[in-house]
Amino acid sequence: MTISSRAAAADIARLDGAIVAALLERPLLFMDLVRAHRDVPYRTLLLAWGAVRDRERLARDDEGRYVDGPVGLAMRRL
Repeated sequence: MTISSRAAAADIARLDGAIVAALLERPLLFMDLVRAHRDVPYRTLLLAWGAVRDRERLARDDEGRYVDGPVGLAMRRL
């Protein structure tokens, strides 16, 4: 792995954590994530979002927003 690919992987991991933290705070649309991370290259955002979706069991609320954590768990039980 080159230095630039290690840096990219670190950026993706950092953004992955930020996305999960945001989803634990409140439900979000994907566009909310895009707007919140305008300074991040779109490809990096997509890779981080893909990692979150692969790992987390996200649900959606009645308005189509992604949810995780206790709210998401409660919705998955319905």
